[in-house]
Amino acid sequence: FPSSKRVQQFRNEHLPNFHTSIDDYLVFAPAATVYALDLLKIKSVNDPLNQTILFAKTSALTLATVYGLKYLTKEARPNGSNDYSFPSSHTAFAFAYATVLHEEFKEQNTWISIGGYTAAAAVGTMRLANNEHWLNDVLVGAGIGILSTKLVYLTHQHKYKYKQQQKSALLPNIGNHYFGMVWQHTF
Repeated sequence: FPSSKRVQQFRNEHLPNFHTSIDDYLVFAPAATVYALDLLKIKSVNDPLNQTILFAKTSALTLATVYGLKYLTKEARPNGSNDYSFPSSHTAFAFAYATVLHEEFKEQNTWISIGGYTAAAAVGTMRLANNEHWLNDVLVGAGIGILSTKLVYLTHQHKYKYKQQQKSALLPNIGNHYFGMVWQHTF
């Protein structure tokens, strides 16, 4: 298996001037896909309210884990910009959100999960190509994202119910020999 130093040497030899900021936005593609599929009425495991709660819990756990490790390890980035390289937060969040996408739509189509994890892997690859992270930063970040989401799904109690809005109407009812009002209520 290639070492972090070898991956950086390969990057420096073949992509010395590579720079993109696409990875800053691609992180959120799996999360956006969840809500886009909801809008398209693709059946998911949870309703949008619970999905949002799951995203919030996953984000909080991933954030706490990643930044706790960053401040404990203080590993220098390959480009020397700061000492918060380990683990990759971009990769952690990309894989966390890809795992939510997978958990919500795995029964519908395998390609949905493949697309989410491909976007997450692309984020990790771009972090290496941008010389922002070592290989171990990206691999551990991916693991943290996946495990955080799996833990959140295992502990989520689904106590939050998505309630359809109740509607009432008071309508006039007029016939040949009567008149009155009809109350209609949707529960």
